[in-house]
Amino acid sequence: MDAGVSGSTHYLFQSANLMNGGDGTEVRVAALGYLLFLHHSFHEIMTAAAGQGGGAYSGTCDYLELVPPGEAYLRNLAPDGEIPAAWGDNP
Repeated sequence: MDAGVSGSTHYLFQSANLMNGGDGTEVRVAALGYLLFLHHSFHEIMTAAAGQGGGAYSGTCDYLELVPPGEAYLRNLAPDGEIPAAWGDNP
């Protein structure tokens, strides 16, 4: 693997901090969604995110380290607390 720490991840965390844009784990998920598409590696993003308050990272490129936000969190984001059936039972 030929990867280092992602400076782009650092900039995303700094931007989120300036805009009060969520906690580190939320910014980490957003960074992964955005930067993986732009040819950054999982390792680059996770290493940088760990140094910015994005949660622990063991360095093993293990996707299982990403804990899903859970149904309650998703319902809080959705209008009227309704989420698609693919994400769980609708209320």
